[in-house]
Amino acid sequence: MNFSFVLREAIRGLGRNLTMTVALVITTALSLMLVGAGILISQATSETKALYLDRVEVMIELDEEISANDTDCSSPACREVRDRLQESNGVEQVTFRSRQQSYDRFVELFQDTDPDLVRETTPDALPAALHVRLTDPADTRPVQQVANMPQVTVITDQADTVREAAGTMDTFRNVTFVVAAAQAVAALFLISNMVQLAAFNRREQIGIMRMVGASRWFTQAPFVLEAVVS
Repeated sequence: MNFSFVLREAIRGLGRNLTMTVALVITTALSLMLVGAGILISQATSETKALYLDRVEVMIELDEEISANDTDCSSPACREVRDRLQESNGVEQVTFRSRQQSYDRFVELFQDTDPDLVRETTPDALPAALHVRLTDPADTRPVQQVANMPQVTVITDQADTVREAAGTMDTFRNVTFVVAAAQAVAALFLISNMVQLAAFNRREQIGIMRMVGASRWFTQAPFVLEAVVS
């Protein structure tokens, strides 16, 4: 088989179907880009979960009486909640933060990003709280056992925010993969149509070549090479 002839005919076929060739290249490139983006998003989601779920805490806000009068969790009401948590399986660490400590932390976090909010917020606006580090951030059962105690006002699980963000990224990743798959299918259809169109345009030449003894592979090789190059 004359390879130079096959190569020459494949190049001519690409030139004749230039518009479809460009469309095929663009479609395939977009598909590969979307697959790459999906993989990067998947890795970023996994790294985000691993990084932040190990750091998140459950914050248990305490009532006004404890917030106003207890600076070191020495009151019976505060100790009751803290001891209940420390005795629970699945609790790694319990840290008490007084009202003033909560305010100092608030100022530290927002003094640069939102100074107006810091100026308008007084220490009395923030409660004392117990910050609980769980062995498994996904298992909040140790915290739920103190939810109904009268001195507990609000329980905030930071892991919920991380899960919501990770869920959004997972959704975006799935959509990206679906679009990439659709683009890949479109590319396959374009390749098929391009080969069929090239064969149709050269049907008379192929017929003559077959009549003079050319093999089926020899007549089909330019189309196969054209599809591979595309």
